[in-house]
Amino acid sequence: MSHHIDWAQGRVTVVYTGHCSEAEILDVVVKLQSDYRFDAVCRALHDFSRCAGMAPSPAALEELAARNSAAVVSNPGLRIAVIAGRADVLAMLDRFASIGLSPYELRTFAGAESANAWLGDSPPCIQVRQDLSRSS
Repeated sequence: MSHHIDWAQGRVTVVYTGHCSEAEILDVVVKLQSDYRFDAVCRALHDFSRCAGMAPSPAALEELAARNSAAVVSNPGLRIAVIAGRADVLAMLDRFASIGLSPYELRTFAGAESANAWLGDSPPCIQVRQDLSRSS
């Protein structure tokens, strides 16, 4: 699998190409959530329209859902659009939803136009300010 990440104006877009696996998608999400820009992102687009196939990895999918439930602490307002025209990608998204851990609003779309329209209607980012000082 190959992927391209583009960070722009409160949004991150990931385009996946070639044969994809759920384990590789987990690696991409770890990169995204580890990046300093993640906390300021309001919208995410995962584009699987160039994906040639999807290999399942239940453990990776469970870890991905768990990571999202932790990431919501620093980025509670993220909305995720997924372009998924393949049956195996849709099956992965169904398995992901059935885990029930991810707190983010996630919708699937057949193409970029409808995904971008939905993301464009997103409310402003919710910023979380954490007081890291400790009182004695």
